[in-house]
Amino acid sequence: MSDEENYEKSLTAYAYSSLGNALLKNGKLDYGISIIEESLEMYITIHGHDKPHPDIARSLNNFGSVFELLARLVKALEKHEQSFKVRHLIHKNEKPCPDVATSLNNLRKVYEGLGELDEALKKLQHSLHMKRAIRGHDRRHTAIENSSNNLGRIYEEQEKLDEA
Repeated sequence: MSDEENYEKSLTAYAYSSLGNALLKNGKLDYGISIIEESLEMYITIHGHDKPHPDIARSLNNFGSVFELLARLVKALEKHEQSFKVRHLIHKNEKPCPDVATSLNNLRKVYEGLGELDEALKKLQHSLHMKRAIRGHDRRHTAIENSSNNLGRIYEEQEKLDEA
């Protein structure tokens, strides 16, 4: 496939993703999910099954977020884990990475929703460590403040107030 064909197919996949999100926002859940699945398949066809690509990682991440909103947490976990793996492969030589930190935080949210607080805590600590490496130790940065607040909340839920 030529670069021009890939570009056109990427635009189509992006349009499908946008359409799927619009359908979801309008309450057409099943149809929206099927359109987003088509978008993901298009990206995989364009970029290949064995090649990590940001379009695939982003699509998987968005899919995970959709399933989170629908309270289908096991499916959300599956998609967020896939997104994390792809992002990690893309950025493995580039530490720390905001996309990987975001994926870790998304995994934290799902694990927390599933009541798996120890796993949520691990993901959050890893994400916070990356965010601090990216942003410095400026505690006033929103990403660090939010993660620190979430850390304190999980410690509180676990009744580990001395660690909060």
